[in-house]
Amino acid sequence: MLIGAVQYFQMRKIFLCVHETKIFCRRTAPMFFIPEILYFCNSNSIPDMCDNESKTQWSRFVSGDNKAYGWLYNKYIRSLYRYGLHFTSDGEAVKDCIHDIFTCLYKNRQNLVVPSNVKVYLFVSLKNSLLRHLYNNHMYEREETEDAPFLLEPTVEDDYIDNEQFMRRKEMIEKMLSVISPRQKEIIYYRFIQELPWDEICKLMDLNYQSAQNLLQRAIKKIRENFDPEDSDI
Repeated sequence: MLIGAVQYFQMRKIFLCVHETKIFCRRTAPMFFIPEILYFCNSNSIPDMCDNESKTQWSRFVSGDNKAYGWLYNKYIRSLYRYGLHFTSDGEAVKDCIHDIFTCLYKNRQNLVVPSNVKVYLFVSLKNSLLRHLYNNHMYEREETEDAPFLLEPTVEDDYIDNEQFMRRKEMIEKMLSVISPRQKEIIYYRFIQELPWDEICKLMDLNYQSAQNLLQRAIKKIRENFDPEDSDI
């Protein structure tokens, strides 16, 4: 049943990818890499199914409810930490930035309004905090947004480490991801792994709708130009 569920999930995603990018192709053709990337990189892909509850807790928090503040912290601390590791492998820096965000929220809660999406609001705040940290430590130049770091790497469960075919597929995904920019990895992560709508992706990446669409299409085109599905083991 597990294998069947994974296959269904992958086929559903490939349909969505084809529809979104208006690339009409055979099942094994240009978009073949998307379900593989999803399979290996979706450890933080669980959608926020409690957004209405999060908004309720946020409203209570800005009204002075400390228990609601604790609820928000406990609800999002793990997903924020995993998200932060896409920008830097320095886990302590990620923890410090998360701490700074929640400290700032607490100090300024009387001036806050309820965001349309609490998770995206926190993700934007953490991203901005981490990029400031990286900039202050001379790890990237603000003018070069394409060079801002974003790590998207395949992971493998321990049970599969000795599986030769599985490891070959992992290596293929690593090669695919190596040909696109960090910015392109980031939009693939938001659109296909986090399954965010375009308006929220635009907020996270500070892009307008058309620019976001173009960035995703350039990423897909780059992978298509460098990898022939007929030559892969995927």
